[in-house]
Amino acid sequence: MKEILQDFDKSFNLASKISQNQDKEQLISVIENWEYVHENVRPVFSDLIESFGFYPYLKEKESLGTAALIRNEYHKSEYLKDDSNGNLTFHFEQKYLEEKISNNQNLLVSAPTSFGKSLLIEEFVARKAHNNIVIIQPTLALIDETRRKLKKYDDFYNIIVNTKQEVKENNLFILTSERVLDILPAINTVDLFIVDEFYKISNKKKDERVSHLNIAFYKVMLKNPQLLLLTPNIDDINQEFIEKYHLEFFKTDYSLVNQKSEKIDSSAKKGAWNKNNDQEKRQQLFELLNELTDKSEPTIVYVKSPPQAEELAKEYIKGTSNNY
Repeated sequence: MKEILQDFDKSFNLASKISQNQDKEQLISVIENWEYVHENVRPVFSDLIESFGFYPYLKEKESLGTAALIRNEYHKSEYLKDDSNGNLTFHFEQKYLEEKISNNQNLLVSAPTSFGKSLLIEEFVARKAHNNIVIIQPTLALIDETRRKLKKYDDFYNIIVNTKQEVKENNLFILTSERVLDILPAINTVDLFIVDEFYKISNKKKDERVSHLNIAFYKVMLKNPQLLLLTPNIDDINQEFIEKYHLEFFKTDYSLVNQKSEKIDSSAKKGAWNKNNDQEKRQQLFELLNELTDKSEPTIVYVKSPPQAEELAKEYIKGTSNNY
């Protein structure tokens, strides 16, 4: 990629192919290697970045036309700042969802982790337009991460992360579903209700945390808040649920980060599971993890349940000494 970008003809041809094929992954690779792009082709790639809606990654705006510059300004937040203390810029689909929420639309958003769903949460906290916002997070670690990110707004919001804190006039509740159930009697109104990793609410297995989430969701919705549900990887949603809560279901794979995925499966036919097939998949996974050990890119492994994730992690750690 570096050699291609440094050469004028090759770089220009690449830009042409990206335009013709609407190749987002290739354009993201160009952005990641921007310092190598031939200076005479940079305006072409800048136009492409703008046309794809990748506004946060516009490196050089001087070559853009008036209409493109106006569109770039339109995608800026009035409330959030970027690392240089300028107005943070949303990408095209973030802006689309921001407008929907601003118009009081209830949303269920299925998008990859790198989509930037947390920015949507911060945008509406930063506006300070709601008296009570309830955010359900699935783990204490995520609660603490969200609290630290939103602490800058404690001049307006009383940030509540445990049930022993006093409820005041303007509150930002960042809690697990269990703690929401405990504190809900003290909350008169909920203006905005956000559920992260919402896919867990549809889990029909006997899981106490899932039961708490279902009950908490139902009880908070009795207060008729605006609703924002966030989740990765949902392909479909029950139509009755959508109609009941006046939801718009928005599914996207839009991302400003190239993600490589590899599915681990056994050679056995569907329905022919047995212990040997399961061990085969584990072996493939552990071998792949060993191959990735020396790489700097972060890796996420998805499995069917938290207990299995814990079991596999322990087995892998134990097995590294046995040359997995």
